[in-house]
Formats: sequence, structure tokens, C-alpha cells
Amino acid sequence: MFLTTFYKSSYKVGKSFIFAAIPMVFLMVAIEATAHIPIFVWMDSYQTEHLLMQFPILIVGIVCYGVLILLAYRISVKHFEKVDL
Repeated sequence: MFLTTFYKSSYKVGKSFIFAAIPMVFLMVAIEATAHIPIFVWMDSYQTEHLLMQFPILIVGIVCYGVLILLAYRISVKHFEKVDL
């Protein structure tokens, strides 16, 4: 989110940072809170059977990261071409 908003005008870096940080804070709070819900205790464990349950989540996270970083790159390139530095 930071790069896509930053390259719209390349001014007001703080605004782009805040715009990107707010959803990240909500995501961090949500993920940390799941470890305190009894049904999701396995997400905060390092036992072998729990690690096998966590592995698909890791794979989904890696795939999402790859797809979203490419999407952010393409959007940033389009915005960067419009900005006159």
C-alpha cells in the first residue's frame, strides 16, 4: 500500500506511511489476538502436529505475498510513470 500511494504524487510521504500502517496495525492486532482464543492455541505452538497444521497457512501466506507484491509493483510502475520527478 505504501508504494502505490507514494508514487501517486511522490509528495507527503508521511500520509502514504500512515495510510499503509493503519491496516497493518489492525492485521497485527487480529493475528496476535487469535493466539489467545482457546480454539486457535495450536497457531502459537511449535509441537510437530501443530506445525503440520500451520504449514498450509504458511504456504498461503507465501503465495499471497508473491501475488500482492507483484500487483503493488505493477500499480507503482504505472503511478511512477505519471509522476514528474
